[in-house]
Amino acid sequence: MEKSPAVSFTSSQFPVEPNEDEDTNPGIYGRALACWLAEQLAARGVATKEVVAEDWGLCVVTQTRPVRVNIAVANVEGSSTRWQMFAFVERGLFQLAKTPAELQQELATMREHLAAIVGSIPDVRDVAWEELD
Repeated sequence: MEKSPAVSFTSSQFPVEPNEDEDTNPGIYGRALACWLAEQLAARGVATKEVVAEDWGLCVVTQTRPVRVNIAVANVEGSSTRWQMFAFVERGLFQLAKTPAELQQELATMREHLAAIVGSIPDVRDVAWEELD
């Protein structure tokens, strides 16, 4: 899977809902952040389709074309104020026709959106970017 570097940060702006982890796995949160992120992406002209609960966290499903670049969102293990996100390419027929460089460009564009959005969180602190394996 092609993916961007992950951004992690601390913010109290995204409260955990009671029993939220029933849709993911115990202790895995991020619904408020994922929904807010979808709104922020839309405000930047990036169409989003839905926010989907997965066992690993929440997925912001975009409608980017021709390559669909989605966002994985979750809390850092054991925390309700430390968050992590990264963009990834959803594999499909159109992606097979793209070169790795083209996919990386799509991810880089989404990373720029994420950087701007994270920077706009009022109480954000301890922002860190790291490459994923």
